[in-house]
Amino acid sequence: MNNYTSILNTYICGKHYPFDFNALWTFCLALITILLVCVTIMLWLVSKRQLGGINETNKADFAFRCMTNFFTLPARQLFMLIDYDLLLFKKDTLQDIGDFAYFEIDQTKLKSNPILSSFIENPEKKYSAHDMDDILLGPLNDIGTFNKKGLMDMEIAEDFFRYYIVRICENPQIKAYRKWHKTQPEGENTYSGLDAIYKKLRNKDKPEDSEDKPFRAV
Repeated sequence: MNNYTSILNTYICGKHYPFDFNALWTFCLALITILLVCVTIMLWLVSKRQLGGINETNKADFAFRCMTNFFTLPARQLFMLIDYDLLLFKKDTLQDIGDFAYFEIDQTKLKSNPILSSFIENPEKKYSAHDMDDILLGPLNDIGTFNKKGLMDMEIAEDFFRYYIVRICENPQIKAYRKWHKTQPEGENTYSGLDAIYKKLRNKDKPEDSEDKPFRAV
């Protein structure tokens, strides 16, 4: 064996430069380690990309479910009334109960625009504060909360819900209701998610031109 090693040393390196098998083995191990590290990094990048795609798909699916839950017939009808400033905020004091908040349709404005009556299921209908919370304000507050917790991207929230959030938050009757609502027990931070996302949307200063507004389906 030593003769073969000596012959190989002489053939490869010459007599004055003996071949070091330990150095060759060490070099091979280092090369294999580098290759394994490169393969590991490549696999990590591929898996990260795939997981990112899955995460984006999950977020899109989550946003679609939020849209489906929000764009209901009751929400569409109530939002149409807000969008055309047809709702009036009212409150009465009930015996042994206290203030009772509700909304009624502005009959004067409705009579001035009779075409709108044909799109309203019940022009005499009144909406309680609970209706407003359950149908519009609550779901939009959830959108803000989801965004704050990172469950919904701002881009998705802006693309699909911006117009509705801005129109509702800036409606004078809704403002009057929310001002009253804050005076109620535990009502101060009820819509913190909605306030947060409305502030973000307004800070972006995106112009509300005709292209930004979706079709007002009724």
